[in-house]
Amino acid sequence: MGLFLDDTRLFYPVYSAYRANTQSQASGWVTTDWDTAEVTTSEVAESSGIITVQEAGYYFAHYNYFHANGDHGEFRMRMHSNGIGDFAYLRNYKGDGGSISGVVYMAVGWYFYCQAYHDNTNHSLSSYQRRNKVAVWRFNGGPDF
Repeated sequence: MGLFLDDTRLFYPVYSAYRANTQSQASGWVTTDWDTAEVTTSEVAESSGIITVQEAGYYFAHYNYFHANGDHGEFRMRMHSNGIGDFAYLRNYKGDGGSISGVVYMAVGWYFYCQAYHDNTNHSLSSYQRRNKVAVWRFNGGPDF
């Protein structure tokens, strides 16, 4: 946790969740649906993998993804906001997972979701040791925010 000179918090966690159970992953873009929350606050609401902010501000988000059963010819990950579009993106060849992070401004009621894409079919997300996870922090105040 970072602090300003007056000891107020610069950023703090508002949401953290992971996928504890397997989830089907067909070819194309699929939204990761978080089923186990570790940190929840009133500043965000989550439903079916869609994270909606209740307070405007700058947010830092991190998405970790891994699936079972091998790699793919095309593999991509993204965090997408209805307010600005993709704010973090990864593309690689023959991938089976990865991590992306991004900073994004979100207005009240804006939402974002985490998605993975591959060109094969019927690969499930791995539920092993929290390998599919999202974490969100909110920046708090200061003259530049």
